[in-house]
Amino acid sequence: MLTSNADDLDRLVAGLSEEQLNRKPAGVDWSLRDHIAHFFDTQDMLDARVELMLQQENPELKSIAVYAFATEEQRHPHREGDAGRVQRAAEKMRCTIERFAIQRLVAYGWHTEFGRITILRQAAYIAYHEQTHLPDIEALRRHVG
Repeated sequence: MLTSNADDLDRLVAGLSEEQLNRKPAGVDWSLRDHIAHFFDTQDMLDARVELMLQQENPELKSIAVYAFATEEQRHPHREGDAGRVQRAAEKMRCTIERFAIQRLVAYGWHTEFGRITILRQAAYIAYHEQTHLPDIEALRRHVG
């Protein structure tokens, strides 16, 4: 699902200009560029958490306001092919997950807000979370495209 979400994101932003990617219609909080940044941030957080859970027993997983990062210009300089970066990050995570036996995928950490979280649960949460953004991205694409 992570890979499929990244593919959908790439498809939805393909062929748009920088001006279109950065446009925020009235009443809309995020541009398409902000959505791309959010997908990348969530993939980055997932990578870091999975690595931590694989290396340590029951590490602390702190709450991160990833939502707030999306509009921070300095965090996400505009680059051609940003959606492709999300695809590569999702594919890397898919390969990581497929590489391990199920016993490794139930490795866990302790999230400060949600309690015990396994690698599979964290990956599923991110995948489903990304899916909640896809209808907004599609509507925004129709508006700016």
